[in-house]
Amino acid sequence: MKFKRAQSGIEFIILVGFLMSGFTLFFLIIQEDRASKVSDLQNSQIKEIGLTLKNEIDLAYESSDGYTREFELPRYTYGSNFTILVTENLVLVSSTDLKHSVSYSVSPVTGNVKKIGVNIIRKVDGEVKLNE
Repeated sequence: MKFKRAQSGIEFIILVGFLMSGFTLFFLIIQEDRASKVSDLQNSQIKEIGLTLKNEIDLAYESSDGYTREFELPRYTYGSNFTILVTENLVLVSSTDLKHSVSYSVSPVTGNVKKIGVNIIRKVDGEVKLNE
């Protein structure tokens, strides 16, 4: 009788261990899928920000002198920060963890982007100016 109780206790512990392992594996799979979706959304938003700025610069470059337009960029990409830089006819947008980045070729532009707040783009004397 004494051995039967011990055997039942050990079987119970093994069964609980298998159930806990199954639940852990299930939740890890769900978490991995969710992290992948958030990463894809962040990547697409980084691309969208870069294209928005590229389109604004191209539109100003093709417009006549005196063109002025205000536009805003988001502060975060799905809860993560990003950096944006306009240099040597390129728009560079990347997440701060450098997992996502994109660059686009643009027409010549002077100035820098303000990530927070309103950005103003102008065309003065044939030159496109960003926040100047």
